Amino acid sequence: MTMTLDFIRQGNYSIARERLDLQLEHQPTSGKLHFLAGLIHHRQDDYGRARPYFEQAIALEPDYSSTFYFYGYCLYYLGELDRALITFEEHLRHVPDEGDSHFGRGIVLLELGELDEAESALNRAIELQQDESGRGHEVSKAHTRLGDVALQRGEYEAARDTLEAAIEADPRHPEPYFKLSQVHRRLGHEEKADEMMQRYESIRSGEEPGEGPR
Repeated sequence: MTMTLDFIRQGNYSIARERLDLQLEHQPTSGKLHFLAGLIHHRQDDYGRARPYFEQAIALEPDYSSTFYFYGYCLYYLGELDRALITFEEHLRHVPDEGDSHFGRGIVLLELGELDEAESALNRAIELQQDESGRGHEVSKAHTRLGDVALQRGEYEAARDTLEAAIEADPRHPEPYFKLSQVHRRLGHEEKADEMMQRYESIRSGEEPGEGPR
């Protein structure tokens, strides 16, 4: 199983699939193997094909927590928000301090219009990950979604502040530059809006970003 997972992480999906087919012939009731089969499709953004494998994995091994994490995002991308929320909450029952599941819960609640709960979940995601090495991008994503919460409330100064925090957490993350450009335009700061849009386009084109907002 470990070698198969390594192939998936490396993007060698055809080899991983061949190995899994052989393993599933001998272990058809292994929830972990069904999870890996779903993970192959998930990594290729084929969520419709991933879903039944994740569901079978949960049915066979309901205590294998990793399945709930990926199944939650699978359901989110398929637009099944209520089920995605339940699934993220089930994963957090197994792993309460998994910041990325708090983030997943937060973005689902945001789309459901539950702004206060979304804000709480996203802040928890930041709290759990901000001091972890290598988690800057995840922290940036959570701050960016907090910007969306503020924008939906019409709180443009708050949106500006949290989007600037997103850029500070990961200056290479393009999305907060784009949204910060929109916020500055709303606030009447045309020069800053243009600057943020230029930085967004620079990152998207593969050039080095600037130092972040000043």
